[in-house]
Amino acid sequence: MKRSQNLFLIKVIVFLLAVCCIVGTYYAFSPNFLPPLISTPFSGRSERHVFTTKDIIQVMVVSEEATLGGAIATINSVISNTKSPVHFYLVTDNSSVDHMSTWIEKSDLRTISYEIKIFQKEWLKGKVTLKDDTKHKSYLNYAKLFIPKIFPQIKGRVVYLDDDSIVQGDIAELANSSIAAGHVGAFTFDCDSMSKHFNSVGNKYGNFLDLSNKALKEIKINPADCVFSLGVFVLNLTEWEFQRIGVKLDKLMELNVKEHLFRIDGPLPPLLATLYNKISPINPMWHVRHLGLTTGSRYSKHFLHKAKLLHWDGHFKPWVRRAPYSDMWKKYYVADPIHKFHVSSQKKS
Repeated sequence: MKRSQNLFLIKVIVFLLAVCCIVGTYYAFSPNFLPPLISTPFSGRSERHVFTTKDIIQVMVVSEEATLGGAIATINSVISNTKSPVHFYLVTDNSSVDHMSTWIEKSDLRTISYEIKIFQKEWLKGKVTLKDDTKHKSYLNYAKLFIPKIFPQIKGRVVYLDDDSIVQGDIAELANSSIAAGHVGAFTFDCDSMSKHFNSVGNKYGNFLDLSNKALKEIKINPADCVFSLGVFVLNLTEWEFQRIGVKLDKLMELNVKEHLFRIDGPLPPLLATLYNKISPINPMWHVRHLGLTTGSRYSKHFLHKAKLLHWDGHFKPWVRRAPYSDMWKKYYVADPIHKFHVSSQKKS
């Protein structure tokens, strides 16, 4: 009797082991067996990741009261054109946080995955001389330099979008932009200098940085190189942390307060110096810019409808002035449930 019981137990154990092996083999070869994760980690510094519809795409948007409707349209455009789950990291100031939260929770956007943080102005002490807080976005403009500090839980890739842009393509495609080994992100380059038409600063490194300064000379920057845009980009925060980009940014900004390394104010000059030769290009169709520079048309409607992302990066925002193609922006606008934000009535472009 004892022997038959032992044989029975052995058979049960063998059966269970066989089941475990079969199940393990199935899951090992099934691409979707893991639950979707925020902050999908990458392997090593020379990562190459292909996002699937199971991956959560991390997107950051910064906005304030005057541009909040833009951020809402940006968010809605992202979720309207992708099958991938998206988690939004939203940044604002003290005076706008309640409005932003209420707008999301009391509209059709209530089902999105998101979190809101207030950017701490104190982080800029000793690094930036703020001359006029009433300017567009004021100190919030610098939030894009502090992404790992604002959201330390983010790992891997994060997509940054300006709140005066709309996404017409699949955000997963943008998140999967090719980033070369050792590069910290993917950006768009714009050598179509605005100075030709608007007497503004040309888009070359020499116009943004004082390259005669010893600290910048050591980087060996070519003054004729084309600068990149901060309106939309993809960061690999794993590489960002590995190369201690945040520490280097802090040092350059502190030195700038004393020695004036940067010819103009804003977050672009310190990033230009810190990320020189450390970024990859994004497909140009992922950033059609300058839609808000004038009320005139620079692009055909056919071209704009095919574009992956549109950016009204001039003075003429589609919610306040006679900006061209505002009808394309309005398609994604979600009305403010408490009626604080108003969109100007405009004719279709």
